[in-house]
Amino acid sequence: MTCRASGPCNVQKLIEVALERARYEYTEHADNWIVLENKALATATVAGLFLAAVFSYVGNDPPFLDHLLPRILATLLVLSLTAAIFCPMVSLCVRELQMPTSGQCSWDLVRGAIAGRADSDDLWPAYRELLERYLADWLKSTAGIEGKSNSKAAWILRGQVALLIGGVAGAVLAAISIWS
Repeated sequence: MTCRASGPCNVQKLIEVALERARYEYTEHADNWIVLENKALATATVAGLFLAAVFSYVGNDPPFLDHLLPRILATLLVLSLTAAIFCPMVSLCVRELQMPTSGQCSWDLVRGAIAGRADSDDLWPAYRELLERYLADWLKSTAGIEGKSNSKAAWILRGQVALLIGGVAGAVLAAISIWS
């Protein structure tokens, strides 16, 4: 059996392939985390700008707000824009993430594996154990960041839906203002 044209496949190569894949997946999730953070900031910023405009306009006490429907729409607008700020901000709360094996931990594991061994000793079992430890840590870290990313994305989506509702309410309110 060969993994590549370069030579036979062995357990070490298979574990290294799995480890590389685990690293790749973690990196993808970490990049996704940054994208989610940027989406949360953009959603909250846009909602905040709209909310400031609403307060500025309503502060002038326009006469059409004397009617029930415009008051209900204005209230819906303020509530939805507030939710559109709140939800992304919840997604930005600091979360503790499981990190893969640190450099210090790796060094400690290597020192433990080589302690009392001669340079000529076969360290394959120690190497395999180290690879398996790395793989387990990367998989655990990936599962953690994936779950927390899903939670973050759900809060952002709620904020975006609230922003959309606010946009519709604002458009209807603007139309009523124009026609009254």
